[in-house]
Amino acid sequence: MKKVVLFTRVSTCLQDCKRQVKLLTEYCNTQNFQIEKVFCEKISGAKKNNERPVLLEMLQYIKNNNIDCVMFTELSRLGRNYNECNKLISLLIDEKINAYFLSQNMYLQDDKGNTNALTQFILNVFLLGANMEREYINERTRTGRKLSKIKQGRPKGTTKDIAESKNYNKVCDLLNKGVSVRQIAGALNISPTTVQKIRNSIKCK
Repeated sequence: MKKVVLFTRVSTCLQDCKRQVKLLTEYCNTQNFQIEKVFCEKISGAKKNNERPVLLEMLQYIKNNNIDCVMFTELSRLGRNYNECNKLISLLIDEKINAYFLSQNMYLQDDKGNTNALTQFILNVFLLGANMEREYINERTRTGRKLSKIKQGRPKGTTKDIAESKNYNKVCDLLNKGVSVRQIAGALNISPTTVQKIRNSIKCK
């Protein structure tokens, strides 16, 4: 009977690993695998391997307990950092420990412990795609922030806005003639607040 561990990962503490554990457990039962331990990691997959305590704990456990295979629901649970995931895969291969990805229905190694070249190629393609997706999302986020700042511009009602108003000269003329704020607002069909701001903020000549 193969001894396996389940490794699940979610990106935030608000999420849980129950669904991943359920799917992997069901698969292991059909294969008559013995589940030795379940690891649930709550951290971004973009982190470096040495910044992921649960991952490090799992790696140490499988080395010390003669584990045959690490079970993942999908490749993205391994991580989303292309270089770090490749290091992890290389480590598993060196330690003669298999890995299985449920969604892709792929084992890293065959029953004889040989790495399948096609599987490794597919894994690399998936990893590269996940990494590109992450970079694309990050770039969109950065662009969105820049556009937001541009759209916000300066707050409405600033001195410059008032000075550029098409009613500015008319209001100034009327104010200089002694016309009241309310009368000016009614005559020009603008708010008394705008007239007040011009009177308080702009020196009409």
